[in-house]
Amino acid sequence: MTAQPATLLGAKLYRDEYASVVLNERPGDAKASHLKPDTKDKVKGWVLTTADPALWQEKMELYDEIEEYKEDGTGQYQRDIVDVYLGNPGSTIGGDAIGESVTFIKAYVYHRPDCNKDDPILSGDWLRRDES
Repeated sequence: MTAQPATLLGAKLYRDEYASVVLNERPGDAKASHLKPDTKDKVKGWVLTTADPALWQEKMELYDEIEEYKEDGTGQYQRDIVDVYLGNPGSTIGGDAIGESVTFIKAYVYHRPDCNKDDPILSGDWLRRDES
């Protein structure tokens, strides 16, 4: 898999049992691409991809299992397609960059709207969750 840093705008990150993304209300089919990269509510992470369809299918099944995602909506997490903007292509791992910095692309996100919201991760970055 190839991984490039990316940011999801219009979402918040919380510490529940596990990291939990909550998407802001998105009326109709409005897209996040109208938001500016300095938007306050954002979650930082990585976009993963591969050109190999068999590997993609294998990884999606694995990720669905890890996140306890179920198509009927009864799982722990939901999965949706969202717009994310790509980060520094020089930080790409495992292959060529997916795209240029601040390019919007479609990506799957696992999110949990019903998570415990008592412990927000204000940086939006799970890897920096314990920093003040």
